[in-house]
Amino acid sequence: MMILEIALALTLTDIAWLAGDWQLRSGDRCVEEQWTAPSSNLLVGMGRTVAAGRTTSFEFMRIEARADGIYYVAQPGGKPPVDFKLASDSAAELVFVNPGGNGRPPLRIVCQAPIACASRDWIPIPATPP
Repeated sequence: MMILEIALALTLTDIAWLAGDWQLRSGDRCVEEQWTAPSSNLLVGMGRTVAAGRTTSFEFMRIEARADGIYYVAQPGGKPPVDFKLASDSAAELVFVNPGGNGRPPLRIVCQAPIACASRDWIPIPATPP
């Protein structure tokens, strides 16, 4: 039996809601991210975590369209990039999974509203066995 893929793949324009400034606060800890508006192939972001008034971590990131899909590319602390491939088909709930199996947890970004997102959560989700 042949399975046909539906040609309704997401584009970076579909996730343009990510552009802008985001904060996730918990006590004296604040995670901040800033994202550019998408071009046809790339969104660029940077983030930091501040606790008790001090930056405790930072990250460079990008979401890029490639021939084989959309990828979230993380560079925490300026380290070498780690790719996470988009595994969902909804612009309202983006699920990126590391396809390389290098032990990194899947990354999930959740949009709470379909047009203007008021909040966003980063939730580690368990990897499913092959």
